[in-house]
Amino acid sequence: MITKTNTLDLDYIYNISDHDREFIKEMLITFLKITPVSLDDIQKAYTAKNWKEIARLAHRIKPTLMLIGNDDLSKKIKKLEQEAKQESNVGNIHGLISEIDGQCRQTVSEIQELIDTDRY
Repeated sequence: MITKTNTLDLDYIYNISDHDREFIKEMLITFLKITPVSLDDIQKAYTAKNWKEIARLAHRIKPTLMLIGNDDLSKKIKKLEQEAKQESNVGNIHGLISEIDGQCRQTVSEIQELIDTDRY
């Protein structure tokens, strides 16, 4: 069992689930299903300059990031949500989206490997 990697800290999800591996696996699979689609949708919303949609999608991703214990990524997604909602620093939003996208895709890869090797 691996609870920590470069982008994950599964201690929180283990604690709240009372180490229920089936529940943990379901949560990880949910992350794998939702996150890439949400990232693509955020990119589309950015292209359309739809700040409210970016904020909504960022808000949707937040809980799963907290579950997997990636504090850096959680802070960035909160910042994205806030800046998009307030339409502030819109010039910086693209860079923030790129950072989040790269980190999330790395996390997706790590989660998939943990599931494939049954090491979560």
